[in-house]
Amino acid sequence: MKILIATIAITTSASAGIVTFENLPSTYNSSNDAGEQLRNFVDGFTFTSGAYNWGSQDNWYYYNIPNPYLSSGAYAIGVNGTTALYSGYYNSNTNSTYNISRADGSLWKFNQAVFTSVWAMGNIQLVGLRNGVVVFSLAQNISNTQQTIVSTSSYPGPDDRIDTLMIKNHIANTFYGKHFIMDNMYYTLPAPSVLAMIGLTVCGTSNRRRKNTNEN
Repeated sequence: MKILIATIAITTSASAGIVTFENLPSTYNSSNDAGEQLRNFVDGFTFTSGAYNWGSQDNWYYYNIPNPYLSSGAYAIGVNGTTALYSGYYNSNTNSTYNISRADGSLWKFNQAVFTSVWAMGNIQLVGLRNGVVVFSLAQNISNTQQTIVSTSSYPGPDDRIDTLMIKNHIANTFYGKHFIMDNMYYTLPAPSVLAMIGLTVCGTSNRRRKNTNEN
């Protein structure tokens, strides 16, 4: 009997999403009026700092409106809805990068996010990496008086999947540093390919031997 194994590649649709940070706990009654340090995953993403250990004061923070400390100025301007992230408050003398990855280490596509500089005009740089190799790099001025959408739409590539997005604000205010706010991050998770192994019986061949008896 002969068996033919057919391999069929099944590709499902890519999934698009947005991280709004609206599901984070309230900071209104926080002991730190400036907000809370982000210590947990958010919607499958991890947010860390390239120059500091997890849990340092220079990692990502987040805030909710109407937190009393954050109800005016660039903090209020930078939020869509009620919650947004911001870079470490005390990084005036550092060159820290702020990194975003999938919690499970899988590949993803960064589409766009809203950025606002704090205290002074900024120049944000976004670098997408896959296995340590630069997939895209873009820079854009960001304002401290209005939101700026930073998007990869002008940088299409044949394969723009990344495992890490590194962010840095290059322009530092003399006292407050390279401080920026990020909100509403749009992303796409690439479609997985599933290999289905299907066994099909094509044919069964039997050879029959006939015994002929010749009687003379």
